[in-house]
Amino acid sequence: MQPLFSHPKTWASIAYNATLTATLGSAIQKKADTYEQCKIKLLFNFIFFYLLLQLPALLFLLYQQNYPGFLLAALPYPVLIAALLKLRCGIHTLRIGNLVAATTLITSMLSSLFNNIDITTQYGFMWLTSILLAYVTASRTTTALLVILLLAYLGVCSYFKINYINVYVFPAYTYFFRHVANPIFTGIDVLFLLGLLGSYYRSIVFLERRKTLHKQRLHADLLHQNLTRQFLLVKGLSRSGRQSDGNLELLDACFTEIEKQCESALEILQNGPSSANI
Repeated sequence: MQPLFSHPKTWASIAYNATLTATLGSAIQKKADTYEQCKIKLLFNFIFFYLLLQLPALLFLLYQQNYPGFLLAALPYPVLIAALLKLRCGIHTLRIGNLVAATTLITSMLSSLFNNIDITTQYGFMWLTSILLAYVTASRTTTALLVILLLAYLGVCSYFKINYINVYVFPAYTYFFRHVANPIFTGIDVLFLLGLLGSYYRSIVFLERRKTLHKQRLHADLLHQNLTRQFLLVKGLSRSGRQSDGNLELLDACFTEIEKQCESALEILQNGPSSANI
């Protein structure tokens, strides 16, 4: 048996699953709707990885002694942690999706404004991710409002640039750092977005497969009960030794029903439970 820490992916998955279980508990299992379960998992993944990926940026801002930037970057932490607690309590994902999407979008816009109105892809992917999160987990009204807010902000940025209007810029900001950080943070945001979408659709497929297997198991149990009942009836008629027309007709009916149940079982094996009728 190889050591656990020789496989970083293994212990990273264990740490992630432990955090998921400790944070949400049985909140996912309490939701009967598969789509709602997937949205809870998506919100958890967004918050978890957002907070995790922001830690290096916070440490770098402290190293630069950029305290206003640090406070702004740390602002979403209490809000998102509170959102996780609300998820655990079973509050509807619509409200939490509104809160998380609006918080991350507005924080990213303010950071963009105070970093010399930086509207490069470094911030663009985070804006896109926040709006997609709102589209999946929140209401269409919230999504439309966030899009309008983002377009208004971009319009203000264009107005400031065209008219050479200066705004407050974070300490330690330099053009050199902007051009060096842009590809790094853009790459992180791209991976973040792809990971969220991939995880979301994997969750949908997994839960649908589990639901299908559960239906198939229930269907198989019902088939087993029906076949057992028919065989017991045939066995009872055979032991009676009577050959009356009524018994013969009943035997024929039992064998017909057994044949029907066997055909239904074969259909389950070939096409799944949805195609078989009891």
